[in-house]
Amino acid sequence: MEPNGEVPYITYPIPDPEKLRRGIHWVGEDRVRDRALLEADVWSGTIVCGVRGTAPYLWWDREALRNAVPVARFGNLLAFRGSFPARPMKAAFLYYQAVDYIYTSQPNLREAQRLLSESAALDPRAFFVAIELGNVDVQLGDRNAAVTAYSLAMQYAFREQDRRLLAEQIARVSSESGEPVQPLRNPEIE
Repeated sequence: MEPNGEVPYITYPIPDPEKLRRGIHWVGEDRVRDRALLEADVWSGTIVCGVRGTAPYLWWDREALRNAVPVARFGNLLAFRGSFPARPMKAAFLYYQAVDYIYTSQPNLREAQRLLSESAALDPRAFFVAIELGNVDVQLGDRNAAVTAYSLAMQYAFREQDRRLLAEQIARVSSESGEPVQPLRNPEIE
């Protein structure tokens, strides 16, 4: 592989500060500039990911990459070129973008709500996305939307303890007492 001026999509787990330190540029480095590319239904160009990123997943499964032939391999790093359905990668991007909007000194819960709703629609199996959506809905005072989100999370949660916590949260949110409801601890975000 030779540099050709193209900025790649990098889904390999390298922290952004490390990419910057190494002088690596990537689609998403400037989230405002690259938003349309990251939210597209098809990613075209070069995609770099780890071998584990092509394994079957319970959510955000990258089947298209698993079935493609990489143009290069460097240890456990794979490079693909072409056009690939981006639903799983887009769902992940939307989720992580929403988390950035929630867990900051100046949260933007409405934008987080929009991003989480879209992510959950793309792949509802990622139950923790629906938990975050329910938490945002609770903070925004929309109890009906919170019940819907928590119910979706409960449908896809695979651990009994998570389903029990979600059922308890749905009961609290559905209560007519008018008592404030705290967001639910998201087991997948810790």
